[in-house]
Amino acid sequence: LKKLWQDFAYTHDMEFFGYGQGVCHSIIEQKAEDGQLVVFTDSHTPHIGYKACGLSVGADELAAALKYRRVLFNVPTTTKITFAGKLKKGVMLRDVAMHILGLELPANTCLEYHGVEKLNCGREELAVLTNIAVEARSVTAVVCYQPDLDAQYVATITIDLGEIEPMIALPPRPQRVRKLAEFARKNPEVKIDKVWIGSCVGGSFGDLDRALGFLQDKKIARGVKLYLQPNSLPSYIGILKKYGEWIEKNQRQVKLLEAACGACMGQGEGAVKEGEVMVSTATRNLTGRNAVGSKIYLASSMTCAKAAMVGKIN
Repeated sequence: LKKLWQDFAYTHDMEFFGYGQGVCHSIIEQKAEDGQLVVFTDSHTPHIGYKACGLSVGADELAAALKYRRVLFNVPTTTKITFAGKLKKGVMLRDVAMHILGLELPANTCLEYHGVEKLNCGREELAVLTNIAVEARSVTAVVCYQPDLDAQYVATITIDLGEIEPMIALPPRPQRVRKLAEFARKNPEVKIDKVWIGSCVGGSFGDLDRALGFLQDKKIARGVKLYLQPNSLPSYIGILKKYGEWIEKNQRQVKLLEAACGACMGQGEGAVKEGEVMVSTATRNLTGRNAVGSKIYLASSMTCAKAAMVGKIN
C-alpha cells in the first residue's frame, strides 16, 4: 500500500510524507495557507481551522477534489463561541477544549471562535480548539479574527475563562469530562501504568516543552512509563535537542518516539496493553480503539506530567 501511495505521488508530482515525519494534521498545518478550503479523509481535518477551513470528506469526494478541485457540501449553520475573562494559572488550552466538550451545543454546525486574544497563546496553539469539532458533534470549526457584523448564528455562547479549571475526560468517551480536582477527590487511588504525551492536539513542541520543563527536577513514579511522541518532525528535533540528555538519563522510564500518531490510534510502543491504565493527551479514548480491559483518561500535557510524577491521577 505504501508503494502504491509513493508511486501515485511521484507520478502526479506530489510530495510524499512517510512514517516518522509527523501526524497528517501537523503536516497540513505546514502546507496550508491562510483562508484556504482544505479537504481530507480524516475526521479531525478541522484542526486547521485557526488559519483555514478544514472539512472531512469521503474517499470519493477526495478523488473528485483531486481531479476537479471542487467538492460539494451543505453549508452548515454557525455556533458563535466568545471567550471572556482570563485563564487561571495552570489551566491550558486543552482544558478549555474539554470544557467546551462538556457543553450542550447544537449539532451539525460550524463552531466559530471569537475573542481568542483572551487566551494569550500562539496562533498555532488554537488548533486544540478547532480540532474538537467532530467530538462536539460539529461539521467544522474556525477562528474568527475579523467579525462579520451581518453574520447569523444558530446559537451564541460566552465562556468565562476564569471559571475553567484543569479537566479530565473519563473512559470511554472524550465527552465524559470532569473537573480534575473533583475527580481526584472522589477517586484518590486511580493508579496508572503509562503516560503518553503526543497526538495532533497534544504533541506540539509547546505541549512537550511545558511538560518536560516541569519534570526536570523531579522523578517519574515507580512503575510508570512515560512516552513522548511529537506530532511533527520539527517538534521531535526541538525536543531531542533541548531534553535529549534528560531523556537518556531517565531512559528506563522515559522514551521519545518517532513523530507519528502512535498510541492515539492504538498503535506503536506507547499504546496501552490489556488491563493497563493510561493518562494521555490523545484525541479519543473510545472502547475498541485500544486493548481489551484498558482504561485511558484524557488530559492536558501538564496534567499528564504531574500524573507521571505521582503515579496516579491527581
